Amino acid sequence: MKRTLFEQARLKLTGQFTLVVLGIGLIFSWLFYERMSLVLRLEYERINLRWQREEQGLGPPPMMPRPRRLEREDIETAQKRMIGQLVIINGLVVGLAAVAGYWLSGLTLKPIKEAMEEQKRFVGDAAHELKTPITALKTTLEVNLMDKNLDKKNTKIFKENLEDVNHLEGLTEGLLKLAQVEAEPLKLKPTVVKAFINPAVKQARPLAKQKNIQLKLKIEDPDLQVKGDSQALADLMLIILDNAIKYSPQQSQVEVTTETRQNQLVVSVSDQGIGIAPEHQPQIFSRFYQVDPARTKNNDHGFGLGLALAQQIVKQHHGEIKVTSQVGQGSRFVITLPLV
Repeated sequence: MKRTLFEQARLKLTGQFTLVVLGIGLIFSWLFYERMSLVLRLEYERINLRWQREEQGLGPPPMMPRPRRLEREDIETAQKRMIGQLVIINGLVVGLAAVAGYWLSGLTLKPIKEAMEEQKRFVGDAAHELKTPITALKTTLEVNLMDKNLDKKNTKIFKENLEDVNHLEGLTEGLLKLAQVEAEPLKLKPTVVKAFINPAVKQARPLAKQKNIQLKLKIEDPDLQVKGDSQALADLMLIILDNAIKYSPQQSQVEVTTETRQNQLVVSVSDQGIGIAPEHQPQIFSRFYQVDPARTKNNDHGFGLGLALAQQIVKQHHGEIKVTSQVGQGSRFVITLPLV
């Protein structure tokens, strides 16, 4: 079962707290053991020395029968018993520390969890509330543009406004999808590869055709199955393909390949675009993150939500997404998903 971000953070804090307590306990136990062992050895030497002096007639005669001689094995037995007791004590301390750490980390993270959930609800609600007026505004602009009596100046203004509304519509749709993926776990079931790659490629072809970009497919086994949500995986592939086409030059090539490695499906999307600088690569999956102007100089740039949504979809499928890229030589996104 997939743990939430709050549960992962709570377990991490509990583990760290437990390790700290365990480390302190081990250091204390070692110091205690070394000190007690030294005391036992000194006492052993003192008692044996006293008995030797008595045997040589150098000490006062014993008032009662003398016990047997203390042997070194007695010291070793005492040390072993001491170790056993210390192990038990440390086990109890670590167990109590783990329980206390889990409880304390829950108290510490609870306000953060509530704030994050409230933020997610607000974003989702805001995007939902904006959707209706944006649709109405878009319809109004489209109707006005169909007016044959509209002069060139107003036509240009309406077209620019419609373009801005389309971008705003894309933003709200992205926010809604991201909120839905984060709020509700996807229903995963056996899904063949072609069920999510083919629809995504079909939707991406018109955009590729506009730029004379060739979409090349190398599917190892289209009937291979992964445990996933076909619609969410199709959205994931479309996001990656859309980015690859958007930032690729005219008459270039975008290649989609699949292969299997150690019971996992590996999907790669490679382009011949402008690439991503190394300093930006760790951040591109963060929401609203915009790369340098070189990648956003045209009017096709988004809002930095696509790759954030892609990462969330991959996480819900217990997979992984990575990027390798060099500026001027294109990018390669690699998605790894567990097979059925």
